Amino acid sequence: MENYKNIFKAIQLKCKLSFEGTYVDGDLAVLVTTSAGTVVVHAAGVEVPEANRELFFLKKESGVWKIAAYMFNKCAAPQGPSDA
Repeated sequence: MENYKNIFKAIQLKCKLSFEGTYVDGDLAVLVTTSAGTVVVHAAGVEVPEANRELFFLKKESGVWKIAAYMFNKCAAPQGPSDA
């Protein structure tokens, strides 16, 4: 948990999360999401594009869904007219 506190002191995410699919089997579930927006890097004073695909693995414990594992990878940056 301390690692995440340090990460969010160093950056600020400004992303929209979109749910692409939910798969449930008993007390286990997987959420498939995408996110897009920007990230502010405080030390450098810059704001850069950010886009990811995410998988949230959930487990129901005592009737409450909890994140058991999380995985993400960065999407390729979209090409604009000047990138051609």
